[in-house]
Amino acid sequence: MSKIRLGKTADSRTRGKANKPIPADTENAFINYLLRKGYSARTAKSYQEDVNRFSAWINKENTTLEEIRYADVLHYVQSMRHRVDQSTISGAVNSLRHYFKHHIQQGTLTDNPTDQIEIKGVKKNRVYDVLEPLELEQMYHQFIITPLTTKHKLKDLEKQRDTVMLGLLVYQGITVQELMDLRPEDIKLRQGTIAIPGGRKSNSRELKLEAVQILDIQEYLSKTRNEILQAINKESEQLFVSIGASSTLYPTLRKFTNTIRKQTPRIKDLHQIRASVIVKWLKNYNLRQVQYMAGHRFVSSTEKYKLNDLRDLQEDINKFHPMG
Repeated sequence: MSKIRLGKTADSRTRGKANKPIPADTENAFINYLLRKGYSARTAKSYQEDVNRFSAWINKENTTLEEIRYADVLHYVQSMRHRVDQSTISGAVNSLRHYFKHHIQQGTLTDNPTDQIEIKGVKKNRVYDVLEPLELEQMYHQFIITPLTTKHKLKDLEKQRDTVMLGLLVYQGITVQELMDLRPEDIKLRQGTIAIPGGRKSNSRELKLEAVQILDIQEYLSKTRNEILQAINKESEQLFVSIGASSTLYPTLRKFTNTIRKQTPRIKDLHQIRASVIVKWLKNYNLRQVQYMAGHRFVSSTEKYKLNDLRDLQEDINKFHPMG
C-alpha cells in the first residue's frame, strides 16, 4: 500500500468502540521499550516528551488513546502547523509511531494510526547554504549585542548560557549531541581548551578556545550556571542546563534555534552552522586535521564537506542529530 502524503485535511473523526481499556502508562514503560530497541536514553526521553504533548492533546479533545484513528492523528498534526516546522512535526509523528508500536506489542492496541502518514516538505538530502567565516562571526556578535525584549533575571541568565553555546558552535563546530553531553570539567580554562568527549558516532578531541569566548565561559562556569541551578532548584552534571521544567536540553535548543533564526534569517538550523565551520576548516587545514577537529571517525565523512561534493552532506550531519 502506498503511503499517504500529508496535505491539508479536514477535522473528520470516526470513532470505533475500544476492545479493552488501556491501562495507565508509566513513562518508564515506553522508555524501557525504546532502550531495548537500542535507542539512547536521551532519544527515549525526547520521544516521551512528544508523547506527553500528544497525551495532553488527547485529554483536551476528550478522547482516549484506544479511540485514536488515522483522522485523529491528522487532526493533531494540523493543530501543530502554526507552531512548529515540518521537520519537528515529522519527528513528533515518528515518536508516536514508536509509541503505538509499543502498545501493539503490549497487546493493548491492534492498529498503528500513524503507519500511512508521511510529512511533505521534509528533505532528506538537502545541501546546506554554507556561511562564510565573516558571516559566522557577524551572526555570533549579532546574537551578543541584540538586547533582550524583557528585563528579567532568568532571561539574562538564559542569554549568558546561550552565548556560550553559540560560541562553541561557531568556533569549535560542536554537534548538538555534544552540547548536551558536555560537563563543566571538560572546559580547561587555564589551558584555553575544551575536551569534547567521544560518543557512539564521534571521536573525542581537544580544541582551542578562542579569546573572544574565554570571559563568557569563565563567567558562566563561576557564576551563571550556579545561579540557573539555584533558580530551578535542581542539580545537574551537564555543562548546559535547561531553565524550563524539562529534564533534557531539547526544548532549550529549539527555542535557542528560533532566536538565532529571527536574528539571522539565513540560518535554518544548528547543523548548518557546524557544516559552515567544517567547510571553513577545510580551506585552512589538511583533511586529516579537519577529521580530528570535527570528531569524524572516518575521513570519508570529512570529505563530504568539500565544496565540490556536498550532495551527501545532510545524510552525514543527520548522524549527529539527536532529535530525529
